Amino acid sequence: MYFFQFDAAKDALREDNWALLKAFFDYHPDLNDIIRDFERPNGLEAGFLNWYRANIHPDNAPKGEPLPNTSQPILQLYSNNDLYIGPEQLATGPQFIDGPITMKRIDGAGHFIARNAPDEFNAAVIAFLDGQEAARNSSAPD
Repeated sequence: MYFFQFDAAKDALREDNWALLKAFFDYHPDLNDIIRDFERPNGLEAGFLNWYRANIHPDNAPKGEPLPNTSQPILQLYSNNDLYIGPEQLATGPQFIDGPITMKRIDGAGHFIARNAPDEFNAAVIAFLDGQEAARNSSAPD
């Protein structure tokens, strides 16, 4: 995850006819379409790298004290076919969340749930946001 924060990741993913990227997506039936998408201007950043770059860059990470737990409602989507996030991460993640957490499994989607199962991903996100909006509206003063 941290590797993708650095500019070198862009070149490494493209080397040897996208060999490293193909290793990540080796099971994906639309791999050729994904690569074509990533080859467009800023496509690799918009379609892949920026998901990881939304995290704290390791050079800028706070030193010393850990970040505080979040108290916001969280939707955690996961797949039983994820090569990179396994049961260990799913089990330990909630210890950093003080607010409510909704966990939803999307079977067979792999690591890239939004790309591999967009209908299920979008439905889960919309349902979660609708629920948050409904809760916010029901607790708003009249």
